[in-house]
Amino acid sequence: MVEEAARSGAELVVLPELFACGYVPNKVIWDYAEPLAGPTATWLRETSRRLGVYLGAGMTETDGADFFNAYLITAPDGEIAGHIRETMAEAYCFKRSKGSHIVDTAIGRIGIGICADNHYTRFAGLIQAGSVDLMLMPHAWPTPFKTSGFVSEGDVLKAENGTASHKTTAGGCTRGHG
Repeated sequence: MVEEAARSGAELVVLPELFACGYVPNKVIWDYAEPLAGPTATWLRETSRRLGVYLGAGMTETDGADFFNAYLITAPDGEIAGHIRETMAEAYCFKRSKGSHIVDTAIGRIGIGICADNHYTRFAGLIQAGSVDLMLMPHAWPTPFKTSGFVSEGDVLKAENGTASHKTTAGGCTRGHG
């Protein structure tokens, strides 16, 4: 999907919140945590450099003591252009974090609200006050998932098979960055 978007002329390709493992809404998600220099960030940096695009994706980050719901933007030169941590994080899984949610890039100023951050008008107002050119609002669905009557489990599986870069299992996910 990322390669196809780059071949089609995309300058920025965005993947969901917690794309590397899916959203596991309990402490099991800590099993998938990695440092900022871990495999997810490395894959993002290498892919950005190889394809010459900005690439955004979410991950479960750890600093060795705490766990964060983080979102990275990597630049075409392979460097990290921005590193955002969720402010209104689920306190039972993640440490809440403060800091800028704006990333300045050569293609514009990008505001990022991760999942629950976007549920607060005050947060949207802060992003808007930052004069952003684009606001990203990455979200994820729970892993394992249960669907409603509007979307069938078959529809979700088709989406995963066609667009997801990870495989879900009942216990969480495997680390594939296909």
